[in-house]
Amino acid sequence: MDTLARAVASELPDDGEALSRFHLLRRPWRQENQSALMALATCAVLAASPVTLTPGDGLDRSWLTALNLARPSSLRFGRDILFTYGPWGYLDYPTGTSRQNLVLGSLFALVSVAVAWWAGWRAFRRVISRDRAAWASSAVIVLMIPAGGASAMLLVGAALGLLDMVSRRTGDSSARYPLAASACAALLLQVKFSEGAVLIPMVFVACFAVVKRRLTAIKCALTFVVCTGLFWLLGAQQIGDLPRWFIGSIRISRGYTEAMALETDPNSIGYLMMVLLTVTVALYLLKSAYLTGLFVALKVAVIAALLMYLGLREGFGRHDVGHEAFFYILTVPVLVWFAGSRNTSRLRLFPVFLAVSLGLNGFLHTNPSAVRSRWATELEILTDKRFRNNFVEVSKAEARKRYRLTGDLLSQLQGPVAVDGWEAALPWAYNLRWNPAPVFQSYVAYTHALDLINRDWLIHSGESQAILRPTSTGIDGRNSLWDPPAYVVAEICNFRPAASTEVWLVLKKSSDRCSQPRLIRAESVHANDAIAIPVTGPGELLTMSFSPTDTSVFVTIGRSLNKSFGELSVTADGTRFRLPRALAVGPLAVSVPATVGWPSQFGGTTAYHSLSFSEAGTVRFNIIEVS
Repeated sequence: MDTLARAVASELPDDGEALSRFHLLRRPWRQENQSALMALATCAVLAASPVTLTPGDGLDRSWLTALNLARPSSLRFGRDILFTYGPWGYLDYPTGTSRQNLVLGSLFALVSVAVAWWAGWRAFRRVISRDRAAWASSAVIVLMIPAGGASAMLLVGAALGLLDMVSRRTGDSSARYPLAASACAALLLQVKFSEGAVLIPMVFVACFAVVKRRLTAIKCALTFVVCTGLFWLLGAQQIGDLPRWFIGSIRISRGYTEAMALETDPNSIGYLMMVLLTVTVALYLLKSAYLTGLFVALKVAVIAALLMYLGLREGFGRHDVGHEAFFYILTVPVLVWFAGSRNTSRLRLFPVFLAVSLGLNGFLHTNPSAVRSRWATELEILTDKRFRNNFVEVSKAEARKRYRLTGDLLSQLQGPVAVDGWEAALPWAYNLRWNPAPVFQSYVAYTHALDLINRDWLIHSGESQAILRPTSTGIDGRNSLWDPPAYVVAEICNFRPAASTEVWLVLKKSSDRCSQPRLIRAESVHANDAIAIPVTGPGELLTMSFSPTDTSVFVTIGRSLNKSFGELSVTADGTRFRLPRALAVGPLAVSVPATVGWPSQFGGTTAYHSLSFSEAGTVRFNIIEVS
């Protein structure tokens, strides 16, 4: 440990203040380090406490339950599963369904919090005393850490460390920082894809801060590749699935804005504070360019821009109070670094604590009684088998009360089961065999390529495959028959109804009963013009596709800023539906014949008469014969 401390300290300016920062590494038991250790321990106990132990139903809890069940269900990411989180995604949200997941999730949270605390302590140390810096770092992390979002803290710590590194004139030994960050990026990529993806370019920017830049970049690339493969294998995955998972994750990430953008009022204060903090960072960058030189300022600017862009996507894409906090959380490390980058004026800490107050997300971690209860529950789950079994069974019973499957439905679900919509936890609640479509949350299949992946899985699924479909699978005003469209049409053609209630429809695999689509009409339409829908005969499924031609400045700006200004919508018989642009290619079912056999509450008697699009484009209608 002494050797490591001396090596790290050798990279700093040769003064006592700089060297004193590393006393914690060399002799943590010394008196001057006791306050820092107490701050770190307090931060770890509060911020790393588990908050998502209980599995169950509902849109969010269901997918985090599914992440914890993927490995026990022998599902492989890339081949069987595609989602915004990877095979290690459960580290952010471990549940009581697996003791192994709880242990690994807690270790991941402790390490992430420790890394973020260490980076924050070093940064605050430039502005305030070492003891105050330790407690300030603890306070920032405890107040900001998202519920179940330990990966965000690891990203914050890694980014703050890289900012510190690129701003100093250092020697070859500083290459250890980008190498460590490369390993973090490999893991984060498989926890939450977007966070790992944004850390990768930060690492290579940091490579320009060392003397042997090319060699360091090569080492970082090799470290990333090796660690990616290692974490993938440790996650019980097959190397051959890695490319498909990577490509699928890119598709999910790129299509997110168009499909999931949402504005919840009131929202103006969020935009005002975002602009204020962005201007503050820009002014700091200009001053940094004057004090440290343009090259250093450019490296800092790139890392800051990457962090804040991710914050913009996370916080203002699907814009509500809960998501908005992510922008401020990811802006904090930039502001902390600037606060101590040159002078030691404590007024420069004001933007930091402004961002912390705006990103206040740690109320779950500031109640000592609740924290103690969560730690106690986790320990009981890990050590007491009877307690764990009872915990899981109670959770299942609570979920079953809300799902309300009847005996007739359950009798049809003896083989593999997939659930349309978002209730992926349902098979777990009823002890069924879960075998989902790859993009197992229907609303996430928001690009044509992802829709086709689910469609192809459906067509080639086994003869015993069953689908459990709820009355609604669309969110944010999306049409359930179009969400996603190609998958639903394939479901109509390749599955037949077996049983139903007012809430659930069971579909069983059958032979394909549909003909090839036949184009019957194509026409150019203006925005908001009413279009008469062609009349169909018995046994004819009518579908449409739409190619928007709107290239307005609002659409272009919205896409570049990760906002869906002027989103595409369709009004059918007076009802407005949101339509992700990438899914407009269809096929969008607009008239469903009685031969399909679906009850009306599931769209079986749908027959629209007129519709209009919010943008100009070309609409095409196709007929499919259904036997």
